[in-house]
Amino acid sequence: MSFVSPVYCASVAHTLHHLKFASEKTEFESFCSVMPLEKKEALAALYNLKVFLNTEECLSFEKINGGDCNAPILIFKFTNFYKIPIGVLKHEPNSSWAEKRMKAMDEMKSNGFERLPHILKDIKGNYLVKLGETSFSCIEYLKPDSDQSSSIEQMFMLAASFHNYSKRSSLTEDLRSSALDNYSNENISHLTPELMEWNPSIFVTEAWKNCIKSAHYFTSQSFLKIYNSLPTQLIHGDITPNNTIISNGKSFFIDLDKVRTDVRLLDFATFSGWSFLERYLTLTEEDKLFSCIQTNYGALEDAEKEYFPIIVLFVRCCVLEWSLRELKQALYDKDLQKEQQFGSILRGAIREINEIWKRIPQIKEIIKE
Repeated sequence: MSFVSPVYCASVAHTLHHLKFASEKTEFESFCSVMPLEKKEALAALYNLKVFLNTEECLSFEKINGGDCNAPILIFKFTNFYKIPIGVLKHEPNSSWAEKRMKAMDEMKSNGFERLPHILKDIKGNYLVKLGETSFSCIEYLKPDSDQSSSIEQMFMLAASFHNYSKRSSLTEDLRSSALDNYSNENISHLTPELMEWNPSIFVTEAWKNCIKSAHYFTSQSFLKIYNSLPTQLIHGDITPNNTIISNGKSFFIDLDKVRTDVRLLDFATFSGWSFLERYLTLTEEDKLFSCIQTNYGALEDAEKEYFPIIVLFVRCCVLEWSLRELKQALYDKDLQKEQQFGSILRGAIREINEIWKRIPQIKEIIKE
Protein backbone atom coordinates (compact mmCIF):
# COMPACT_ATOMS: atom_id res chain seq x y z
CA MET A 1 0.00 0.00 0.00
CA SER A 2 1.42 3.40 -0.99
CA PHE A 3 1.60 6.11 1.62
CA VAL A 4 0.44 9.64 0.84
CA SER A 5 1.94 12.29 3.04
CA PRO A 6 -0.54 14.36 5.08
CA VAL A 7 1.58 17.37 4.17
CA TYR A 8 1.06 16.62 0.48
CA CYS A 9 -2.70 16.24 0.99
CA ALA A 10 -2.82 19.52 2.85
CA SER A 11 -0.85 21.19 0.05
CA VAL A 12 -3.25 19.89 -2.62
CA ALA A 13 -6.26 21.00 -0.59
CA HIS A 14 -4.67 24.43 -0.14
CA THR A 15 -3.98 24.70 -3.88
CA LEU A 16 -7.54 23.65 -4.80
CA HIS A 17 -8.93 26.18 -2.34
CA HIS A 18 -6.92 28.94 -3.97
CA LEU A 19 -7.95 27.80 -7.46
CA LYS A 20 -11.61 27.84 -6.40
CA PHE A 21 -11.19 31.30 -4.87
CA ALA A 22 -9.46 32.56 -8.03
CA SER A 23 -12.22 31.06 -10.22
CA GLU A 24 -14.96 32.64 -8.14
CA LYS A 25 -13.13 35.99 -8.23
CA THR A 26 -12.78 35.76 -12.03
CA GLU A 27 -16.44 34.75 -12.33
CA PHE A 28 -17.57 37.76 -10.29
CA GLU A 29 -15.36 40.18 -12.24
CA SER A 30 -16.60 38.77 -15.54
CA PHE A 31 -20.21 39.14 -14.40
CA CYS A 32 -19.67 42.75 -13.30
CA SER A 33 -18.10 43.59 -16.68
CA VAL A 34 -21.48 42.97 -18.39
CA MET A 35 -23.76 43.78 -15.44
CA PRO A 36 -22.61 47.01 -13.75
CA LEU A 37 -24.10 46.57 -10.26
CA GLU A 38 -22.91 47.38 -6.75
CA LYS A 39 -21.02 44.49 -5.15
CA LYS A 40 -23.82 43.29 -2.85
CA GLU A 41 -26.43 43.51 -5.61
CA ALA A 42 -24.08 41.83 -8.11
CA LEU A 43 -23.44 38.90 -5.75
CA ALA A 44 -27.18 38.41 -5.27
CA ALA A 45 -27.80 38.65 -9.04
CA LEU A 46 -25.06 36.13 -9.82
CA TYR A 47 -26.56 33.74 -7.25
CA ASN A 48 -30.03 34.18 -8.82
CA LEU A 49 -28.62 33.39 -12.26
CA LYS A 50 -26.89 30.21 -11.09
CA VAL A 51 -30.10 29.06 -9.42
CA PHE A 52 -32.00 29.83 -12.64
CA LEU A 53 -29.48 27.80 -14.66
CA ASN A 54 -29.38 25.10 -11.98
CA THR A 55 -25.58 25.01 -11.95
CA GLU A 56 -22.81 25.31 -9.40
CA GLU A 57 -20.05 25.51 -12.01
CA CYS A 58 -18.07 28.71 -12.49
CA LEU A 59 -19.43 30.97 -15.20
CA SER A 60 -17.98 33.58 -17.52
CA PHE A 61 -19.74 36.34 -19.47
CA GLU A 62 -19.25 38.55 -22.50
CA LYS A 63 -21.39 40.83 -24.65
CA ILE A 64 -21.75 39.73 -28.26
CA ASN A 65 -22.70 41.45 -31.50
CA GLY A 66 -26.40 41.85 -32.17
CA GLY A 67 -29.22 44.01 -30.91
CA ASP A 68 -28.70 47.66 -31.80
CA CYS A 69 -30.10 48.77 -28.44
CA ASN A 70 -30.09 45.52 -26.46
CA ALA A 71 -26.81 43.65 -26.79
CA PRO A 72 -27.09 39.94 -25.91
CA ILE A 73 -24.84 38.49 -23.20
CA LEU A 74 -23.20 35.12 -23.80
CA ILE A 75 -22.81 32.82 -20.77
CA PHE A 76 -20.03 30.24 -20.55
CA LYS A 77 -19.45 27.51 -18.00
CA PHE A 78 -16.16 25.84 -17.12
CA THR A 79 -16.23 22.05 -17.32
CA ASN A 80 -12.95 20.19 -16.83
CA PHE A 81 -11.16 23.48 -17.52
CA TYR A 82 -12.99 23.87 -20.86
CA LYS A 83 -14.97 27.06 -21.50
CA ILE A 84 -18.33 26.02 -22.97
CA PRO A 85 -21.02 28.49 -24.15
CA ILE A 86 -24.40 27.54 -22.68
CA GLY A 87 -26.88 30.39 -23.09
CA VAL A 88 -27.65 33.91 -24.28
CA LEU A 89 -29.23 36.52 -21.97
CA LYS A 90 -31.43 39.33 -23.29
CA HIS A 91 -32.76 42.27 -21.29
CA GLU A 92 -36.57 42.24 -21.03
CA PRO A 93 -38.03 45.67 -20.15
CA ASN A 94 -41.61 44.35 -19.93
CA SER A 95 -41.36 41.23 -17.78
CA SER A 96 -45.02 40.13 -17.86
CA TRP A 97 -45.14 40.42 -21.66
CA ALA A 98 -41.78 38.65 -21.99
CA GLU A 99 -42.95 35.70 -19.85
CA LYS A 100 -45.89 35.15 -22.23
CA ARG A 101 -43.68 35.56 -25.29
CA MET A 102 -41.09 33.06 -24.09
CA LYS A 103 -43.84 30.68 -23.03
CA ALA A 104 -45.30 30.85 -26.56
CA MET A 105 -41.89 29.99 -28.05
CA ASP A 106 -41.41 27.15 -25.57
CA GLU A 107 -44.86 25.85 -26.50
CA MET A 108 -43.94 25.86 -30.20
CA LYS A 109 -40.71 24.04 -29.39
CA SER A 110 -42.61 21.45 -27.33
CA ASN A 111 -45.09 20.96 -30.18
CA GLY A 112 -42.29 19.91 -32.51
CA PHE A 113 -41.02 23.17 -34.00
CA GLU A 114 -37.32 22.43 -34.41
CA ARG A 115 -36.18 25.83 -35.69
CA LEU A 116 -35.97 27.42 -32.25
CA PRO A 117 -33.16 27.12 -29.70
CA HIS A 118 -34.18 25.69 -26.34
CA ILE A 119 -35.96 28.28 -24.20
CA LEU A 120 -34.31 28.11 -20.79
CA LYS A 121 -36.37 28.26 -17.59
CA ASP A 122 -35.85 27.50 -13.91
CA ILE A 123 -37.11 24.44 -12.07
CA LYS A 124 -40.33 26.29 -11.22
CA GLY A 125 -41.03 26.99 -14.88
CA ASN A 126 -40.16 30.71 -14.82
CA TYR A 127 -38.82 32.03 -18.11
CA LEU A 128 -37.14 35.14 -16.69
CA VAL A 129 -34.40 35.72 -14.13
CA LYS A 130 -34.09 38.93 -12.12
CA LEU A 131 -30.58 40.39 -12.12
CA GLY A 132 -30.60 43.51 -9.99
CA GLU A 133 -33.69 45.50 -10.95
CA THR A 134 -33.78 44.07 -14.48
CA SER A 135 -35.37 40.91 -15.89
CA PHE A 136 -33.65 38.75 -18.51
CA SER A 137 -34.69 35.88 -20.73
CA CYS A 138 -32.22 33.17 -21.69
CA ILE A 139 -32.08 30.88 -24.72
CA GLU A 140 -29.71 28.09 -25.70
CA TYR A 141 -26.48 29.15 -27.43
CA LEU A 142 -26.10 27.74 -30.94
CA LYS A 143 -22.70 27.76 -32.61
CA PRO A 144 -23.03 29.33 -36.07
CA ASP A 145 -21.66 27.56 -39.14
CA SER A 146 -19.05 29.42 -41.17
CA ASP A 147 -21.48 29.76 -44.10
CA GLN A 148 -24.44 31.94 -43.13
CA SER A 149 -25.55 32.83 -46.66
CA SER A 150 -29.28 32.96 -47.38
CA SER A 151 -31.75 34.08 -50.04
CA ILE A 152 -35.19 35.67 -50.16
CA GLU A 153 -36.59 32.25 -51.11
CA GLN A 154 -35.11 30.73 -47.95
CA MET A 155 -36.56 33.55 -45.86
CA PHE A 156 -40.05 32.83 -47.23
CA MET A 157 -39.57 29.14 -46.40
CA LEU A 158 -38.45 30.00 -42.86
CA ALA A 159 -41.45 32.30 -42.42
CA ALA A 160 -43.69 29.43 -43.56
CA SER A 161 -42.19 27.07 -41.00
CA PHE A 162 -42.66 29.61 -38.19
CA HIS A 163 -46.22 30.51 -39.18
CA ASN A 164 -47.31 26.88 -39.54
CA TYR A 165 -46.60 26.32 -35.85
CA SER A 166 -47.32 29.78 -34.42
CA LYS A 167 -50.85 29.97 -35.83
CA ARG A 168 -51.79 27.15 -33.42
CA SER A 169 -50.43 28.95 -30.36
CA SER A 170 -52.60 29.07 -27.25
CA LEU A 171 -51.19 32.56 -26.52
CA THR A 172 -52.31 34.22 -29.76
CA GLU A 173 -54.74 36.59 -28.03
CA ASP A 174 -52.46 37.23 -25.04
CA LEU A 175 -49.73 38.50 -27.36
CA ARG A 176 -51.80 40.79 -29.56
CA SER A 177 -49.94 44.04 -30.25
CA SER A 178 -50.04 46.34 -33.28
CA ALA A 179 -46.95 47.86 -34.87
CA LEU A 180 -49.24 50.55 -36.26
CA ASP A 181 -50.48 51.49 -32.79
CA ASN A 182 -46.89 51.86 -31.63
CA TYR A 183 -45.98 53.89 -34.71
CA SER A 184 -49.01 56.16 -34.46
CA ASN A 185 -48.36 56.84 -30.80
CA GLU A 186 -44.86 58.08 -31.52
CA ASN A 187 -44.26 61.79 -31.94
CA ILE A 188 -44.12 62.39 -35.70
CA SER A 189 -41.91 65.42 -35.02
CA HIS A 190 -39.08 62.87 -35.02
CA LEU A 191 -39.52 62.83 -38.78
CA THR A 192 -39.08 66.57 -39.34
CA PRO A 193 -35.71 68.26 -40.00
CA GLU A 194 -34.79 68.83 -36.35
CA LEU A 195 -31.39 67.36 -37.04
CA MET A 196 -30.35 70.07 -39.52
CA GLU A 197 -27.27 70.91 -37.51
CA TRP A 198 -26.14 67.29 -37.60
CA ASN A 199 -26.30 66.94 -41.40
CA PRO A 200 -28.31 69.70 -43.14
CA SER A 201 -27.95 68.19 -46.62
CA ILE A 202 -30.09 65.16 -45.75
CA PHE A 203 -33.26 67.12 -45.00
CA VAL A 204 -33.55 69.36 -48.09
CA THR A 205 -33.69 66.65 -50.75
CA GLU A 206 -36.53 65.11 -52.75
CA ALA A 207 -35.61 61.84 -51.08
CA TRP A 208 -36.41 63.31 -47.67
CA LYS A 209 -39.71 64.74 -48.95
CA ASN A 210 -40.74 61.23 -50.03
CA CYS A 211 -39.91 59.99 -46.52
CA ILE A 212 -42.10 62.70 -44.96
CA LYS A 213 -45.02 61.92 -47.31
CA SER A 214 -44.74 58.24 -46.46
CA ALA A 215 -44.42 58.81 -42.72
CA HIS A 216 -47.52 60.97 -42.54
CA TYR A 217 -49.54 58.62 -44.73
CA PHE A 218 -49.04 55.84 -42.19
CA THR A 219 -50.85 57.90 -39.55
CA SER A 220 -53.90 58.33 -41.81
CA GLN A 221 -57.32 56.72 -41.56
CA SER A 222 -56.81 55.34 -45.07
CA PHE A 223 -53.85 53.26 -43.98
CA LEU A 224 -55.55 52.24 -40.73
CA LYS A 225 -58.38 50.77 -42.80
CA ILE A 226 -55.89 48.81 -44.95
CA TYR A 227 -53.94 47.59 -41.93
CA ASN A 228 -57.07 46.35 -40.17
CA SER A 229 -58.16 44.44 -43.29
CA LEU A 230 -55.07 42.22 -43.35
CA PRO A 231 -54.79 38.73 -41.77
CA THR A 232 -53.10 38.52 -38.37
CA GLN A 233 -51.42 35.72 -36.45
CA LEU A 234 -48.47 35.16 -34.09
CA ILE A 235 -45.40 36.42 -35.99
CA HIS A 236 -41.68 36.54 -35.32
CA GLY A 237 -41.74 40.28 -35.96
CA ASP A 238 -38.15 40.66 -37.16
CA ILE A 239 -37.21 37.93 -39.65
CA THR A 240 -33.87 38.84 -41.23
CA PRO A 241 -30.64 36.94 -41.92
CA ASN A 242 -29.25 38.66 -38.81
CA ASN A 243 -32.03 37.17 -36.68
CA THR A 244 -31.72 33.66 -37.99
CA ILE A 245 -28.69 31.43 -37.60
CA ILE A 246 -27.45 28.34 -39.42
CA SER A 247 -25.99 25.83 -36.96
CA ASN A 248 -24.98 22.29 -37.98
CA GLY A 249 -26.54 22.95 -41.37
CA LYS A 250 -29.96 23.86 -39.97
CA SER A 251 -31.64 27.27 -39.71
CA PHE A 252 -32.91 28.58 -36.37
CA PHE A 253 -34.82 31.68 -35.32
CA ILE A 254 -33.08 33.83 -32.71
CA ASP A 255 -33.66 37.37 -31.37
CA LEU A 256 -37.23 36.77 -30.21
CA ASP A 257 -37.82 40.29 -28.83
CA LYS A 258 -40.61 41.22 -31.27
CA VAL A 259 -42.73 38.05 -31.27
CA ARG A 260 -46.38 39.12 -31.12
CA THR A 261 -49.77 38.70 -32.81
CA ASP A 262 -49.94 41.21 -35.65
CA VAL A 263 -50.32 41.51 -39.44
CA ARG A 264 -48.48 38.51 -40.88
CA LEU A 265 -47.20 40.46 -43.90
CA LEU A 266 -44.86 42.26 -41.50
CA ASP A 267 -42.70 39.14 -41.34
CA PHE A 268 -42.20 39.24 -45.13
CA ALA A 269 -41.88 43.03 -45.30
CA THR A 270 -38.96 43.12 -42.88
CA PHE A 271 -36.53 41.09 -44.98
CA SER A 272 -38.02 42.10 -48.35
CA GLY A 273 -37.49 45.80 -47.70
CA TRP A 274 -34.02 45.53 -46.21
CA SER A 275 -31.83 42.44 -46.59
CA PHE A 276 -33.24 41.53 -50.02
CA LEU A 277 -34.57 44.86 -51.28
CA GLU A 278 -33.03 44.56 -54.76
CA ARG A 279 -34.26 40.98 -55.14
CA TYR A 280 -37.75 41.96 -53.94
CA LEU A 281 -37.95 44.92 -56.34
CA THR A 282 -36.74 42.80 -59.27
CA LEU A 283 -39.29 40.06 -58.54
CA THR A 284 -42.02 42.72 -58.33
CA GLU A 285 -40.99 44.39 -61.60
CA GLU A 286 -40.89 41.00 -63.36
CA ASP A 287 -44.28 40.05 -61.88
CA LYS A 288 -42.72 36.99 -60.22
CA LEU A 289 -43.05 37.92 -56.54
CA PHE A 290 -46.25 36.05 -55.75
CA SER A 291 -45.26 32.93 -57.68
CA CYS A 292 -42.06 32.96 -55.59
CA ILE A 293 -44.11 33.29 -52.41
CA GLN A 294 -46.55 30.58 -53.56
CA THR A 295 -43.66 28.18 -54.15
CA ASN A 296 -41.73 28.90 -50.95
CA TYR A 297 -44.44 29.97 -48.49
CA GLY A 298 -47.89 29.23 -49.78
CA ALA A 299 -50.90 31.24 -50.87
CA LEU A 300 -51.54 34.80 -49.75
CA GLU A 301 -54.96 36.39 -49.57
CA ASP A 302 -55.95 38.91 -52.27
CA ALA A 303 -55.71 41.85 -49.84
CA GLU A 304 -52.17 40.78 -48.89
CA LYS A 305 -51.12 40.72 -52.53
CA GLU A 306 -52.65 44.14 -53.16
CA TYR A 307 -51.04 45.85 -50.18
CA PHE A 308 -47.74 43.97 -49.98
CA PRO A 309 -45.64 46.95 -51.22
CA ILE A 310 -47.29 49.44 -48.87
CA ILE A 311 -46.53 47.19 -45.87
CA VAL A 312 -42.90 46.92 -47.02
CA LEU A 313 -42.77 50.73 -47.12
CA PHE A 314 -44.43 50.97 -43.70
CA VAL A 315 -41.76 48.77 -42.13
CA ARG A 316 -38.99 50.94 -43.62
CA CYS A 317 -40.70 54.05 -42.22
CA CYS A 318 -40.80 52.40 -38.79
CA VAL A 319 -37.03 51.94 -39.10
CA LEU A 320 -36.68 55.56 -40.22
CA GLU A 321 -38.62 56.85 -37.22
CA TRP A 322 -36.67 54.63 -34.82
CA SER A 323 -33.27 55.61 -36.23
CA LEU A 324 -34.09 59.32 -35.97
CA ARG A 325 -35.20 58.94 -32.38
CA GLU A 326 -32.08 57.01 -31.42
CA LEU A 327 -29.83 59.41 -33.33
CA LYS A 328 -31.29 62.39 -31.50
CA GLN A 329 -30.66 60.64 -28.19
CA ALA A 330 -27.08 59.82 -29.21
CA LEU A 331 -26.45 63.48 -30.06
CA TYR A 332 -27.91 64.53 -26.71
CA ASP A 333 -25.71 61.99 -24.89
CA LYS A 334 -22.68 62.93 -27.02
CA ASP A 335 -22.29 59.22 -27.83
CA LEU A 336 -20.18 59.25 -31.01
CA GLN A 337 -20.38 55.49 -31.58
CA LYS A 338 -24.19 55.47 -31.50
CA GLU A 339 -24.30 58.64 -33.57
CA GLN A 340 -22.36 56.89 -36.33
CA GLN A 341 -24.38 53.69 -35.96
CA PHE A 342 -27.81 55.28 -36.21
CA GLY A 343 -26.66 57.86 -38.74
CA SER A 344 -25.81 54.93 -41.00
CA ILE A 345 -29.18 53.24 -40.32
CA LEU A 346 -30.97 56.53 -41.09
CA ARG A 347 -29.22 56.95 -44.44
CA GLY A 348 -30.00 53.34 -45.30
CA ALA A 349 -33.70 53.78 -44.48
CA ILE A 350 -33.94 56.92 -46.63
CA ARG A 351 -32.27 55.11 -49.54
CA GLU A 352 -34.55 52.07 -49.18
CA ILE A 353 -37.73 54.17 -48.99
CA ASN A 354 -36.79 56.00 -52.16
CA GLU A 355 -35.92 52.83 -54.07
CA ILE A 356 -39.43 51.58 -53.27
CA TRP A 357 -40.95 54.90 -54.39
CA LYS A 358 -38.97 54.88 -57.62
CA ARG A 359 -39.53 51.31 -58.69
CA ILE A 360 -43.06 50.45 -57.53
CA PRO A 361 -45.62 52.72 -59.28
CA GLN A 362 -48.41 51.52 -56.99
CA ILE A 363 -46.86 53.47 -54.11
CA LYS A 364 -47.57 56.85 -55.73
CA GLU A 365 -51.13 55.78 -56.48
CA ILE A 366 -51.75 55.00 -52.82
CA ILE A 367 -49.82 57.92 -51.34
CA LYS A 368 -51.22 60.84 -53.27
CA GLU A 369 -48.83 63.60 -54.24
